[in-house]
Amino acid sequence: MFSKILVPVDLEDSSRAGVEMAATLASESNGKILAVHVMTSASIDVPDVPQEAKSVREQAEHQAKTRIDDLLGESAPGIDFETYLFFGDPSSEIVRAADALGADLIVVTVKNKSRLGKLLMGSQNQEIILTAGRPVLCVPRD
Repeated sequence: MFSKILVPVDLEDSSRAGVEMAATLASESNGKILAVHVMTSASIDVPDVPQEAKSVREQAEHQAKTRIDDLLGESAPGIDFETYLFFGDPSSEIVRAADALGADLIVVTVKNKSRLGKLLMGSQNQEIILTAGRPVLCVPRD
């Protein structure tokens, strides 16, 4: 049913539930996981020793890809997946990636926020749901 399942992945364990659900769906439909990580300026650690900005970004991208590949290897063993890195606003880039990669479904991990937390912080997932133009499955984080 879903041949290309996009799952946004962060570099913590908070997206594990979404990855596991995407793996289950991919397994049932002989589909592929499109693991997408969106880097922001906060994603890049600036070392104490000055380096070229390009080198710092390349190192951050390598670390992110390695972490994502490890997470998919642990949480989605035997499932075909591709890893993509984007840079910018997470919700916009996730929707743009879904369009560009032809995703049939987006699987996001959600956490319960208080009303005040939603008001002050906004919701990346809400933006994805409202603008994706395709089904979005929300999986609660454990």
